[in-house]
Amino acid sequence: LTMITGDNPLTACHVAKELHFTRKTLLVLTEPSHDSEEWKWESVNKDTSLPIQPASVRNLTREYDLCVTGEGLIYLNNLPVAFLNAIMPHVKVFARVSPKQKEQVVIKLNNLGFVTLMCGDGTNDVAALKHAHVGVALLTGVAAKRVEKQHQENTTTIPAVVQPPVVATAAVPQPVLTSAESAKRDREQTKKRLEELYKQMDETEQTIVRLGDASIAAPFTSRTSTIQCGINEEFADLEAEFSPNLVNSTVYIMSITLQIATFAVNYQGYPFMESLRSNKPLLYSILFSFTLVLCLIFNLIPQLTEQFQIVLMPDDMRLIVFYVVMGDVILAYAIDRVLAFFLGQAKLKQY
Repeated sequence: LTMITGDNPLTACHVAKELHFTRKTLLVLTEPSHDSEEWKWESVNKDTSLPIQPASVRNLTREYDLCVTGEGLIYLNNLPVAFLNAIMPHVKVFARVSPKQKEQVVIKLNNLGFVTLMCGDGTNDVAALKHAHVGVALLTGVAAKRVEKQHQENTTTIPAVVQPPVVATAAVPQPVLTSAESAKRDREQTKKRLEELYKQMDETEQTIVRLGDASIAAPFTSRTSTIQCGINEEFADLEAEFSPNLVNSTVYIMSITLQIATFAVNYQGYPFMESLRSNKPLLYSILFSFTLVLCLIFNLIPQLTEQFQIVLMPDDMRLIVFYVVMGDVILAYAIDRVLAFFLGQAKLKQY
């Protein structure tokens, strides 16, 4: 059981002791008061002081429970991860921590293999509640107020019940009401009863449990802090006229390069067919196609680029596309030759 709070560490340690969160002596991770000092574990009454990284972490956690502040948590993140993982399960109180640090504590305990249950309100603890395996959000209601009000009403009616009876009473003659006065009195009584009914209905509606911020935000809250996918509801017009841009120009150049590399690398040559050097038409067509790709990339022939509807690329993008094209051809050829060397090449059977 661990307390995570934004209160002062001394207050948090006292509450943890009173609520039996801990039965051992609490050591607070204290920042140095002077430049010459270092961080240390110090008891609440200042009678015990230990270095932040003792010789044996097991002995430290066996004799003491730990309290870490928000500043201390930042400092611990700069120390070796193994030390933080060793003391994290033994920290009973996190004090002066921000809502973001509450989330980090829950995530750290999850990564250590613990099954976490986070109990908190729906304002500062939303992130921690979402990352815990079980999140219990405290919701506000007015049921307690209604019970208190009913108790006060019952208390005020007790003296009237226990009062001794009057010994003698005098008969007071009731005035005779006219029909108009009687109707007016009935309307007032009806109005009073309606007001009481409306009041009861309002109190009944207030007692209904309202969703807290955590529950309302649950369907719209993500566990990740970055956008992984953006959805744009735009559809391509299939009947629209072709419009060249950087994307389709790059895709076209890359597709031509892949086809050229496929023919050049997969050509087996001897002994099943003549070698590529002997097959002049195929060799010249491959060289011509590769030269055409280079012309399109670097815009060596503007009329040709315009005829192919290729967009003029920026200088830095030209180099990137050129390196990708050359890397694709060279790596494909190298992989083919390495596999042929290790797996062997086919040979004609000698008869």
